Amino acid sequence: MSNKIVSVVIVTCGKNGYLASCLNSLKQQTHHEVEVIIIDNSLDHNFSQETSQLYPEFKLYPQDRNLYYCEALNLGIRQSRGDFILCLNDDLILDKRFIEK
Repeated sequence: MSNKIVSVVIVTCGKNGYLASCLNSLKQQTHHEVEVIIIDNSLDHNFSQETSQLYPEFKLYPQDRNLYYCEALNLGIRQSRGDFILCLNDDLILDKRFIEK
């Protein structure tokens, strides 16, 4: 599976600082073919801007209205190009070999 792309779709509302820990765990993955898609439901322009500055390698889609979880997740899935799709909540921290295994 080493050449397969895994698309990770994360829906966030920008609360409690969860997203940074989640994204940092994705940056440390041993499987390198990872596409990260963040659907930002925070409705906070500053949050979106800060996230895109700190994680320019990830695709961020800020929203101008709250899509709620399912609609936002479906948007992320439509934007993905991976062979596999992993849907995550923003409060998860993955072991560095999670996607590889």
